Amino acid sequence: MSYCTIQHITDRKGTRKIAELSGDNTGQAINEPRVQSQIDSFAERMNAALRHEYPKLGFGDEQLQLRDLNVEGAYLLLERDSDRGWTEEMIKQWKMLLDDLDKIADGRMKLQTLDDQSTKKKTDGYFSSNRRLFRRNSLPNMEGLYE
Repeated sequence: MSYCTIQHITDRKGTRKIAELSGDNTGQAINEPRVQSQIDSFAERMNAALRHEYPKLGFGDEQLQLRDLNVEGAYLLLERDSDRGWTEEMIKQWKMLLDDLDKIADGRMKLQTLDDQSTKKKTDGYFSSNRRLFRRNSLPNMEGLYE
């Protein structure tokens, strides 16, 4: 199960850049199987880390934190396999991604699962309380006490 699509990557990084990284030097056509392969590859790495803390992997498409990790990881894998390779900055980004996955696996970074979202939706709603039992004028013979 991956957490992003090719569209998510092209929206973030640009179609031309992803086309070039996937093999088209003109920057026109994206090699979709190659990009999807990198998305799935990093998603498997993510799932291995997630299973430690979340054995059922109960995450939906709207889990933005996982989507961002998957986009960045797949992009860095595309960069690594390109003619240019990784720069020092990309190596730092890769290490930060792996550190985030370690934090998730160790339980130091919490994620919202589908179960958490459904629980939250069940508790949202309209609540009211009972009317006041005692008001300023409801007690008899209290008029002269505060003079």
